[in-house]
Amino acid sequence: MTGDRCLLTGDERGVSEVIAYSLIIGIAALGSILVVVFGGGVLDQATSQNQQQSAELVLQEMDSRLSTLSQLDDIGAVEFNLGGAAPESLSTREGGTVNVTVNRNVSRSGPDCRAVVGFDTVEYQTEDGNRIAYEAGGVFKGGRDNGSSLVTPPSLTFRNGSLSISVVNMSGRVTAERNEAVLNVGTSRTQSENASSTVLDGPCIRPNNVTIKVQSDYYRAWGAHMETEFGNTARVETFEENRTAFAYVPQDGLPRSLDDEVNRVVNLSGASYMTVAKTVKDDSDSLPPYVEISKEDATTTLDNRYRVNIRPLANGSFMIGNTTTVTTVTTSNPKTRDVVFVLDDSGSMACLSSNAPSEPECQYLSNYGEEKIESAKTAAKAGGIAALNATDRAGIVGYDDTARYPGAGDHAYLTRNFEAVNDSIDTLTANSQTCINCGLNAALRAFSATGGQSQNRSVVLLSDGKNTASGASDSATLDAAQRAADRGIVIHTVAFGSGADTGLLEDIADITGGQYEQTGTPDEVREFFREAVTNPVSEDRVRLTAMTTNATAGGGLDGVRAPYLTGETGQISFYEAGGTEFPNINDPKAPSTFRHSFAVEDGEKVFLGASWYGCEEWRVLSLQADGKRVSRCAKLNEDNMHNVSEENVGIYLDGYDAESNLFDRSNPRSYSWQTPFHEHIEELLVDTDGDGDGDELELASNQALVVYNFSISGEPEDRYNRLPVIYEVGLSEDAVQPEDVINIQVRNVRVD
Repeated sequence: MTGDRCLLTGDERGVSEVIAYSLIIGIAALGSILVVVFGGGVLDQATSQNQQQSAELVLQEMDSRLSTLSQLDDIGAVEFNLGGAAPESLSTREGGTVNVTVNRNVSRSGPDCRAVVGFDTVEYQTEDGNRIAYEAGGVFKGGRDNGSSLVTPPSLTFRNGSLSISVVNMSGRVTAERNEAVLNVGTSRTQSENASSTVLDGPCIRPNNVTIKVQSDYYRAWGAHMETEFGNTARVETFEENRTAFAYVPQDGLPRSLDDEVNRVVNLSGASYMTVAKTVKDDSDSLPPYVEISKEDATTTLDNRYRVNIRPLANGSFMIGNTTTVTTVTTSNPKTRDVVFVLDDSGSMACLSSNAPSEPECQYLSNYGEEKIESAKTAAKAGGIAALNATDRAGIVGYDDTARYPGAGDHAYLTRNFEAVNDSIDTLTANSQTCINCGLNAALRAFSATGGQSQNRSVVLLSDGKNTASGASDSATLDAAQRAADRGIVIHTVAFGSGADTGLLEDIADITGGQYEQTGTPDEVREFFREAVTNPVSEDRVRLTAMTTNATAGGGLDGVRAPYLTGETGQISFYEAGGTEFPNINDPKAPSTFRHSFAVEDGEKVFLGASWYGCEEWRVLSLQADGKRVSRCAKLNEDNMHNVSEENVGIYLDGYDAESNLFDRSNPRSYSWQTPFHEHIEELLVDTDGDGDGDELELASNQALVVYNFSISGEPEDRYNRLPVIYEVGLSEDAVQPEDVINIQVRNVRVD
């Protein structure tokens, strides 16, 4: 056949000669007209046969042809005629309705989750009062006593928990002569889509029961068909008073994937099928932030296991870190240098490996066969003084509970006579308690007391203890460091042994842009002195914080899940705890972004945590950030681990007003070399206030946004270092869509 118009003849169809009437129905799918034609050439022969049998054959053939011709997509219209058929014996009328309701209890009291579609009936009435009818894809037989039975079943099927219904509506007038049937593609498609979507929308998108009611003169036959089709999965009844067949399909009759009480669908915001859905940041037990879900109750025990996936909302390195002034050294120095060596000569510097550890000042022992004061003096002479140029100047300050200049006369403060300085160093002896601020103040006075100020002034401070003298204090020490920084004086600090106040010494170096190091051997001290004076050059660098995340399901270290990376991880550092290795996820050398993936039982809590670490070894990258060189931590300090506190971990769900509470586009509070926080989470935002920018979180039912704040002490108060990740557990409601559970098709056909 060609074109969009077709006239089918009896010869083309090969229809049995017992068919007495010509009928045509136009049906289409997605814009095609599907046609059934029954020939008129054998009409006269039907008068000699049983009218009822002939009518059954006619309508059965119509049913068969509707199904067969539904595969033809090139017919736009069809012409047909009824030949000598008597119009009064064949009629087309409104036959009844099909009502499909999802979640019947919800629909009674709340939103209307139902679709009601009508269907037309093509009916033949015999002379003895019996009726043969076609409606909704089936052929029915009815008697004068209102009883009915099936000849062929209608287009209502129930397979594997899925319901399909197809109905036909006809308009126009059928005549005995030439007729044309045309499908209204637009209205058919619209009504079909609306009917199917209406019953699976809003609160009914998760169906837990389905009700089907068919109102028809042939309701008894419909009921019999429903009993056969639904079997034991539904309760089927018929009601004579309103000529209705009724079927109720409970949750057990629907696909298990839709049974939210037993499947793996999760709604973290809470739903009727969730016994527990918690995202807890802080509770009375002061537990870390956690997520908990359960569908079990006092009468139900489930064996559900849910997959948990955690992924960052960023690609590559997250650039979490801060800007730090770093001082480096070179082997040559074109500038004249003034260097004051400030050496601790308190009592603890006299410790030998042979000293009794019961002496308070000797809790740290050198183990190198000489007093620590001797190691310090050797380091100052062989490491520091020896590395100076002839044009440089040097001075020496010794301090215990007070500070003094051991040099004499012109060599008391700063001098180019390095031999005199070495002699002054040799006079130092260990005694008394410690006053670090005393030593620093004396060094600053040495610079002031000496003319000919150089462009490069520095202090090398060594200490093995803490402020213990009556005039000593950490605040006075830091105040001296700040005054040095204000005058452009760099202070390099070295903690000699484990008894030193490492935090205070590191703060002094940070304030002034100097180097800090903790050492334990004379060789290390000597090397530090050499590097500190050869040519300190300060520059601002971006240092990326060494950090990791963790998720704990169950109790103890056995339940701690470390993040994993795919690819070669030999270049990055790890923290080991309880046999589990936690990678530095903020290292640009990492081969991939991190993930957490593991299974949890129903009712099991998942605690969310993160940690950051000090760094023992920094490596400069070729990468630059806002014109600054970037350093990565090549070796983290496992002894300097800090857990992100619970108040710095946020858990947020669908619908949260992120713009009001998490970010400000006009002031993102990020460093200039960082991606603003709101850009990281842009994919999760939806515009609800109409300004064109996303403001509210739009998450799947099983998702949460988790935000770790890695901002640490010493950072500007108006800066954030935040890592956003998506937490996902089980399946979302959208992932298990019920589109194929209920399929209602409406076909509108006009006959002219």
